[in-house]
Amino acid sequence: MSVNLTGVNLMSANFMGSNLSGRTAEIVRFLIVGGVTFIIDWGLLFILTETTPIGYLWASAIAFIIAVIINYILCVKFVFDTRGDDGKTKQIGGVAKFIFIASSVAGLIINQICMFVFVEWCGIHYTLAKVLATIIVTAWNYVLKRRAISGK
Repeated sequence: MSVNLTGVNLMSANFMGSNLSGRTAEIVRFLIVGGVTFIIDWGLLFILTETTPIGYLWASAIAFIIAVIINYILCVKFVFDTRGDDGKTKQIGGVAKFIFIASSVAGLIINQICMFVFVEWCGIHYTLAKVLATIIVTAWNYVLKRRAISGK
């Protein structure tokens, strides 16, 4: 599948004017999708914490779950090659879905632990704590979600 946004072919190895290898282009796409979903995650955390009576930990969990759903959709469509040998998009199998969901649940747990430790023990504001937690969870997400979606 080739996706074209504003003239940039995101699935191509020729990305943003440079000829990137398949894995490098994939990592660039992963980081772009991650950036988009981070903005959604961070924005929802901020909005929920500042405009509702729920605390930052509940807001963080809700925002994380919504961002994971959006991230999954974007990873399948734009980041990982999910085409079969016939060129058609292959169905993500039960084991792959389980790995994706399990890694997301583990990512949520890691996120929540980081948020609590950074805010409660280190005294870091929840918005900065979210940035730090995201850095930690991102490495986890890439490795396991890549395996879950592309089988590689």
